[in-house]
Amino acid sequence: MDLKKLHKFLNQCELNFHNRPQAFYLDVQKVSFALSFLKGIMLAWFEPNLLNPITGTEPAWANDYSEFVIQLTTNFSPHDLVGNAEHQLVNLSMKDGSHINKYIIKFDHLTTQVHDYGEGALCHMFYNRLPDHIKDEITYIGKPPCLIDLHTMAQGINMHYWEHKSEITHQTKTKPQPFSSSKQPSSGGSSSKQSATSSSTSSSSSTGKGKNPQQPS
Repeated sequence: MDLKKLHKFLNQCELNFHNRPQAFYLDVQKVSFALSFLKGIMLAWFEPNLLNPITGTEPAWANDYSEFVIQLTTNFSPHDLVGNAEHQLVNLSMKDGSHINKYIIKFDHLTTQVHDYGEGALCHMFYNRLPDHIKDEITYIGKPPCLIDLHTMAQGINMHYWEHKSEITHQTKTKPQPFSSSKQPSSGGSSSKQSATSSSTSSSSSTGKGKNPQQPS
């Protein structure tokens, strides 16, 4: 399992526990369920106790899901969770031509892991990492001081942006092609050809009249 996906994995486990409370009534059932999805170095960490269990000496995490989570996060999470989240937040940006929902979800997730950031600072960071076409619209309308309102405004602008792009694409595909007919000879050229043909015929007739056929001797 990718170490960066640990937090997401634990959230998915919790969702399963809440959806099936009877199947995961005991902590040992929760631990077994989570262990079944571990791979690589994470699974290797727990394997000695799984393959060679000694009665009466089971580790605390074997029957305590909270302790199991502590073991996972202590051994496989970044050592400086806050510093790592701050680094990701500072370097987070919404790419031009992408949809905003992914950016908002990632931004909000990181803000839950950092400290000492006020509403104004978060609004400033969120706004500065937006593409220029969204920032221009926000500046024209007026930037709200509340982060949730800034989210809503940016989402609306991004939605209209993609609607407009879709309309342009649709119009381009359905635009009728100009009618192209085969090239007709010009009237002037036709007259010239006809005139040349007439002159040639007249010349041939005149030549024929000037030479009398010889009489047989």
